[in-house]
Amino acid sequence: MNVNVPKLDAVVAPCSRGCWLAVASFVVVALTVIASASTAGAAPTQHRDPNIQAISDFYTEANARLAELKSKANAGDPEAQFVLGAGYYDRGLPGLGQDDAEALRWLRQSAGAGYAEAMTALAVIHAQGRAVPPSESESDEWLRMAGNRDRRAIFLRMYRQAGGKLTDAPFSRMGALALPKDLAFENAWYREQARAGNPEAARQAAWNFGLGRGVERSEAAGIGALLAAANDGSAQAVRDLNLVTRNKAVGKTTRELRVLLSPSKDWITFPAQTEVRVLDRGSEDSLVYFHSRRQAGLVPTDAIRIISSANQASSPWDPR
Repeated sequence: MNVNVPKLDAVVAPCSRGCWLAVASFVVVALTVIASASTAGAAPTQHRDPNIQAISDFYTEANARLAELKSKANAGDPEAQFVLGAGYYDRGLPGLGQDDAEALRWLRQSAGAGYAEAMTALAVIHAQGRAVPPSESESDEWLRMAGNRDRRAIFLRMYRQAGGKLTDAPFSRMGALALPKDLAFENAWYREQARAGNPEAARQAAWNFGLGRGVERSEAAGIGALLAAANDGSAQAVRDLNLVTRNKAVGKTTRELRVLLSPSKDWITFPAQTEVRVLDRGSEDSLVYFHSRRQAGLVPTDAIRIISSANQASSPWDPR
C-alpha cells in the first residue's frame, strides 16, 4: 500500500495558531508504520521503502519545527507560547508529553502578553478543573478579559450565560481548542438561540453565514440574520448592517413597487426612485436592502436601475 505523505508546508504554515496540533494525528500513523517495519525486519538502507523514508523525514522536520516553536516561545512570542502550552495540555504536538504545569506556565505567559486565545484556553481549563481546582468565577474572569478579540470567547460566554457548562460536549477536551473543529455545533446553537430571541446569537450566526465559517457561505442568510437581530433591538447588528452593505451596488427603483419586507413581513409600497442596495442580483428577482428602513425584500430585477457600482473598498464578507 502506498502512503501519500504531504510536504510539511502543505499541512501546516509556520507559526499559525493551530498548525502544531494538526501534525499530531499524522505522527501517530508514522510511528505505527515505523514500528511495524522494525518488527518485520528492516530492509537494507539502500533498499529502504520510500514511503517509510518519507514518513521518517516528515517526523524529523516536525521535530525541527517544534524546536523552532520553543525558541520563539522562549523569545516571548505570545502566539508560540499559546501553541506550546496547548500542546502540553492536550499532547497535541509530536515530542511533547502531557504536562499540565508546563501548559499553565506557557498559557499564562501568553495571556499575560494579551493573547486572547490563551485567555480563552485558561477559561476552559479553570472550568474543567483538570490542571487547576475548578472555578467558574476564574473561568468567567478569563472570558471577560478575552473580550471580543477571540470569537470562541464570545461563543463560550453566551453558552454559559444560557445555562451551558464547559464540561458539556463538545468540550470534553480543551474546549477552547476543540471548538474550531466543531463549528457545526456552534452554528446550530447560534440558530437555536436566535430563534429563541437572542439577538447577539443571531448576529454571530450572521457573521458565520457571511464568512462561510462552518456553514455554506450565504450573504443573503447573513443579512437576514442581522436584520432579525437589529429588529430585536441589537444596536451592534445595526452597525454591522451598515458595515457589510455600505459598499454594495446602489440602485434606484424605476417604478412604484409593493414589497414584502423581511424580517417584519410587512407589505410596503415604495415610490419610483427609491434608493436600494443590491445584495444579490438575479435574472428575474433581486434581493435588495432598503437602508432607510433597515429591511430587505425581493424586487423584480428589471425594476432596478444601477446608477453606480460598489466602492473600491470591499465588504468584510467578500471572499478573500
